[in-house]
Amino acid sequence: MTRIFAGCLVSCIFSVAACGSAHSHPPTARIAADPLYVALDDAYRTPISLDASGSRDPIDDPTADKPLRYLWSLDGDVDDPQAQFAPSPTAAQVILHLPGTHPIAVHLTVADYDDDKTTTTTIIGVTMPN
Repeated sequence: MTRIFAGCLVSCIFSVAACGSAHSHPPTARIAADPLYVALDDAYRTPISLDASGSRDPIDDPTADKPLRYLWSLDGDVDDPQAQFAPSPTAAQVILHLPGTHPIAVHLTVADYDDDKTTTTTIIGVTMPN
């Protein structure tokens, strides 16, 4: 199969941090995605597993005593009622189905107990038969 988009990142493309106070730090957001590609015109058949449980707050909460909050989203131009995060866009582990028409950016925002936030992105690419 030929990959239409080869720039998938499993961990971070970028991080955007916003600190709630001068003495707190944002958590580290991590995305594990499987698979990283779906077939062209997949028509929502392939479940994509997205996992944020590798996210941590190593400076403010090194023992992970306090829960993190998660929010999954897709690029703003994706207005597709079938492309939903299950069970919820606020769960650490979700399943997503995509149409397979073009690569789509999946964003994860992680917030800690101080409401410090960071966002990371991964791309779900599209493959096509040779």
